[in-house]
Amino acid sequence: MLAVDIIINASGVGARELACDQKVYPVRGQTMFVKSSYDKVKMFQGSHYTYVIPRTHSGGVIFGGVSQPHSTNSEVETGLRPDILRRINSLTGNAFNWVDPERDVVQDIVGHRQYREGGIRVAREGNIVHAYGAGGLGYLYAFGMAEKVCNLIQGKPRQSKL
Repeated sequence: MLAVDIIINASGVGARELACDQKVYPVRGQTMFVKSSYDKVKMFQGSHYTYVIPRTHSGGVIFGGVSQPHSTNSEVETGLRPDILRRINSLTGNAFNWVDPERDVVQDIVGHRQYREGGIRVAREGNIVHAYGAGGLGYLYAFGMAEKVCNLIQGKPRQSKL
C-alpha cells in the first residue's frame, strides 16, 4: 500500500458520491468534429454555449455545443447537428455555410461534464483538496484551479481568484 499525505479529489461528477456534494450534477454535451483549416477560436456563452476550437494536428475544428443538465444519455443525437451548425455560422459570420451536417461531420462527440450549483469548488479539508465543478469551462479555468490547489497544498495565502 502506498502512503500519501494529500489526496486531490478532481473526480468530476463522482464528487457527488465521493465528497457527498449534492450540488454536483452531470450535464450532457455534444460536439461535432469537421475537417477544416479554420484557425480561430470563437466562443459565445449566452442562452446556448457555442464555440469553434481548431484542432490543428487533427486537421479540423470542434463545433459545440449542447448543454443538457441532468442528462446521462451517451447516445449521439444527430438531430442536434443543424442547430449547432446554425449557431456556429452566426458566431463566425457564415464561415461554415459550406458544411452539410450529414456529409461533413467526421465525428460526433458526447461527454458528460460536472457542474456544481453555486460554482467551482477548490477547497481543502484536512488532507483532501477538492477541485471540481467547472463544467464546460474546465478548459478555461484549469490553470487557475491548479494554481489554487498548489497554494492550498503548500499552505500559501490565497492568490488566484476563482
